[in-house]
Amino acid sequence: MTLGSCGRYELLERIGAGGMAEVFRARRTDAAGLTGIVAIKRIHPALGDDERFAQMFLDEARLVMSLSHGNLVAVHELGEDRGQRFLVMEHVDGIDLDRLLRRRPGPLPVPVAVHVAAEILAGLDYAHRKRGPSGDLFGLVHRDVSPANVLLSREGGVKLADFGIAKAAVRANVLTGGGVLKGKLAYLSPEHARGEPLDPRSDVFALGLVLHEMLTGHRVYGLQDSHRLLALAMAAEVRPISELVAVPPELDRVVMRALARNPTDRHESAEAMRKELLAFLYRSGSDAAGAAEVGAVVREVTQAPAARAVALDGVLRAAIGQGESVTPTTASKTARHGGATPGTFSRRRLSVLALAVAAVALVSLALGSLALGFWPAARSAPAQRDRRQPSAVRAPAPPREAAPAAPREKAPAPPPAAPAIPAAAQGPAKAVPEPAAAPGILHLGARPWAYATVTRGGRAYATRRPTPIHDLRLPPGRYRIELDNPVKGLRAVETIQIRSGQSTTRVVELAAGSQ
Repeated sequence: MTLGSCGRYELLERIGAGGMAEVFRARRTDAAGLTGIVAIKRIHPALGDDERFAQMFLDEARLVMSLSHGNLVAVHELGEDRGQRFLVMEHVDGIDLDRLLRRRPGPLPVPVAVHVAAEILAGLDYAHRKRGPSGDLFGLVHRDVSPANVLLSREGGVKLADFGIAKAAVRANVLTGGGVLKGKLAYLSPEHARGEPLDPRSDVFALGLVLHEMLTGHRVYGLQDSHRLLALAMAAEVRPISELVAVPPELDRVVMRALARNPTDRHESAEAMRKELLAFLYRSGSDAAGAAEVGAVVREVTQAPAARAVALDGVLRAAIGQGESVTPTTASKTARHGGATPGTFSRRRLSVLALAVAAVALVSLALGSLALGFWPAARSAPAQRDRRQPSAVRAPAPPREAAPAAPREKAPAPPPAAPAIPAAAQGPAKAVPEPAAAPGILHLGARPWAYATVTRGGRAYATRRPTPIHDLRLPPGRYRIELDNPVKGLRAVETIQIRSGQSTTRVVELAAGSQ
């Protein structure tokens, strides 16, 4: 089933939407019967009626169509269908970096994050240096370097999308109050936030924010409202990565130079920053990291949700007693934007589904109660922190006023002492448990990077966490560490002793077929 057509293209699936356009996966079949998959970006009709936007969009689209680089999403065609303008773009089979970071908690492996950043910088440098037929610089600045515009393929390709389109939208006032695109405030350079003229160093700053996020697993400015984000972007007070996670000092310096408030203190070009990142990879022994490692992470993230959806489908069908499948739709892809999407179920069926799930949960709880003979006291688990919560600048909490003291009452007379019970009648004295030994700290690295599983006595303390792992708190004891790099087929198994109150650092060299 298709979603209609757009010009000579058949729309197969709606894969994204924003304030300016919708994006579809589409297909074109030529006269010979050969088919090709492309991405269609269809501009919202309201913008198409804006003559100023239309002219800017056409100018920018024609310019972008002249760009040809392996790290930029190619624009093949500019068209119009029933009054709606659209772009035909290269389709990238994979996931954007924003969704990958949401689905995969925690930092990316350092070599993978640095490789992705270096690839984006290569595309940026090409566009920044692009000249026209007369030999003059086009003066291109992307203006919207953000995780949502970084596309990662299953084969490990890294491509930057929407080059030049942001400029058209800004000039057509598709804006928030500060003259910037909605939803992109978290990745603005300070000069961009202030509405000043931009040069390539603004893109370098934005890429620094993206790399900071990949290395820490958190947005630099956290989750804030638009006015707060704009103020934070203008101030550009960014916490060093080393204050959040353990990274090599050399890498921290490269990223923080890119994030300098004053453009003159940053790398003078995207290529200059790229060279520093590649030099870091070489000196750290991670220069072999490339497309294969990126592709492995993408496949890990994109395949896991599908497997879980199939398993959940069977459980729900059995609980509801219906033969209809629960099919994931594009709603799951767009729900994070807060927009309404067509529901897959009717309200009545959703009610039945909710009742079925609730019934299963109640039965499970009842059976657990019977088996244990009592309801255990619930522990207050620490609230799970959002991947994007920590803020670069935290406002001090206002002092809390002390509650007025209650009037003192006369203390009642103590009750008469109970008669002493002979020691023999009191029974054996209860043993006082000894305090638990202080945990030790493990810092674990691998060359090349690997997924690490840390176990002791059948219990897993870390499961397939990418190295490097820093500040892993473990009870004292002897642990088994299994390391696996699925891309290069390398494995290693180590045993390590953790001592109370001490830090232990281990860097493991992986070898093919080692056990």
